[in-house]
Amino acid sequence: MSKVKVIVNGAKGNMGKASVQAIENDGELECVSQCDVGSNLMDEIASKSPDVILDFTHPNVVFSNTKTIIESGKRAVVGTTGLTEVQLKELDELSRANNTGVLVCPNFAIGAVLMMQFAAQASKYLHEVEIIEYHHPYKADAPSGTAIKTVDMIHDVSPNVNEHFGDFKQTELIEGSKGGYYKNVPIHSVRLDSYIASQEVLMGSPGQRLTIRHDSMDRMSFMPGVCLAIKKSVDVTGLVYGLEKIL
Repeated sequence: MSKVKVIVNGAKGNMGKASVQAIENDGELECVSQCDVGSNLMDEIASKSPDVILDFTHPNVVFSNTKTIIESGKRAVVGTTGLTEVQLKELDELSRANNTGVLVCPNFAIGAVLMMQFAAQASKYLHEVEIIEYHHPYKADAPSGTAIKTVDMIHDVSPNVNEHFGDFKQTELIEGSKGGYYKNVPIHSVRLDSYIASQEVLMGSPGQRLTIRHDSMDRMSFMPGVCLAIKKSVDVTGLVYGLEKIL
């Protein structure tokens, strides 16, 4: 059986470095190129003929990178966060038009995916929800893609969470102190050196509280999901949003 050939785009970053090592350690995968700032992704795709391009770059360039991959007829696995709903829809349409696929994963840690799924199920019964997400201070975006994806999954199951509170923010003495709002769920972003990636989903109803938390203490926690996503992406058509869709 031939190996899946992979270009890692953003190979000099922390996630890129860990991904290159994980791919090299996986007998079913082969890293054929390591791209980063200064690389010409289109030229690398043309010369190396990969099956999949893994993107861990920056929110400012992830959309254009993914379009380049799709238009080359290759498949993309995207771990870079920051893509908007409008951009995701455009990438879905573009990938279908080019008969290829894009797998967008806000989080590759299996435990984090389970955390999101548990929170969505719990929201059927506990209708008060807030999220606190913790990352290192060099993370390029806030809130995290994991937090946004968690709210999306909760909203799909329970679109009326927090609706009985009315305007949460009317008593704010300092703007933003009650978090940023996405689909009526407050998200609080913490950026400190002691974190890699953690998230708490706080849920409540009268007389009770449930906290669902996941912590990644090492980037190796993401690597089994990265390798799985690369392998599964060869069978994806259109855009698939979330690792849980291929587990």
